[in-house]
Amino acid sequence: MWSWLLPAVLAVLFFVWVITPSSFFNFLPYAIHEGLFQGSGYESEFIVGFDICVAVALFFGLRALMRSTIAAPPR
Repeated sequence: MWSWLLPAVLAVLFFVWVITPSSFFNFLPYAIHEGLFQGSGYESEFIVGFDICVAVALFFGLRALMRSTIAAPPR
């Protein structure tokens, strides 16, 4: 029931941290964008989309981890 709350909070905090202009994490999507689309525009849109995808993946990964940990029967 509450297995979505902590992953959601952590994913939102991660997204807020990486969406700031001086985030070190944004070097990775910048390098991917420059490697795939040299000289094309839409760099900031690609970085924001990448940050959103990582935050969503973080949410679902943490949610699956918490559900498997919480739902596991004690030994």
